[in-house]
Amino acid sequence: MSNTLQLSLKKFLATSIISTAILAGPLGMITVNAQTNSINPQTVQIEQSVMLKLKTQGDTEINKRLVSLKDTSTKITNAKKLTSAQKSTFTNNINTEINNLTTLQSKIDNDSDLTTLKNDVKSVVVSFRVYALYLPQTRIIVSSDDILYVNSELTTIANKLNVLIQKYQVQGKDVSSLTTAYNDMLAKVSDSTVQANKALNTVTPLNPAGYPGNITQLTQAKADVKTGVSDLKAARADIKTIVTGLKELKATTIPSSFPTN
Repeated sequence: MSNTLQLSLKKFLATSIISTAILAGPLGMITVNAQTNSINPQTVQIEQSVMLKLKTQGDTEINKRLVSLKDTSTKITNAKKLTSAQKSTFTNNINTEINNLTTLQSKIDNDSDLTTLKNDVKSVVVSFRVYALYLPQTRIIVSSDDILYVNSELTTIANKLNVLIQKYQVQGKDVSSLTTAYNDMLAKVSDSTVQANKALNTVTPLNPAGYPGNITQLTQAKADVKTGVSDLKAARADIKTIVTGLKELKATTIPSSFPTN
């Protein structure tokens, strides 16, 4: 190979190496700079602020629900006509919900990932349904218990009124209107008992996992309670009619010792 050709070849190779270095240099710097700037302190600070607000929100919402659930449990415990089995079922469900919310609260407080935290805070509403299910359910339970308790009181009153009605009937008094009111009262008390028990049986098995599919059952139970309350109002009206009638009969009754001439 001639000296001239060798010099040309060396010059070409040297030029190629320099060109490659020039091209690679800026690209390499870009890559390093991109890696160095991938973590922005301002972005981290904003994310931490968002997480703090979410944790505060989650704690607040959970605490509100815990207070409501504990109040609900007390109302169930104080119910007068619920059976021990019914009370046990309702309170166990509530206690389970309280424990699950407490566990979730601890998880939220210790979450370090924003996406996970968002999902956990969202689950306070989506997974537990305290206000959507438990509180309406409890109102129905307590209202049904109230109906059953009032019915037991009305039954006692009805028995006493019937004794007086029979007394005046034996004396030959016209008690037909009182008997009609009395029978209607018994029918209303009986139906309100049926409605209250229907409502209880409907809401007892409901749980958050079934929401919103169980809204239909909640709505029906509310309607049953409403019917039961209407029955009670009608029964009280019958009592008023009977008491008024008895007073009138008493006023027109001549004592056996009263002189007739």
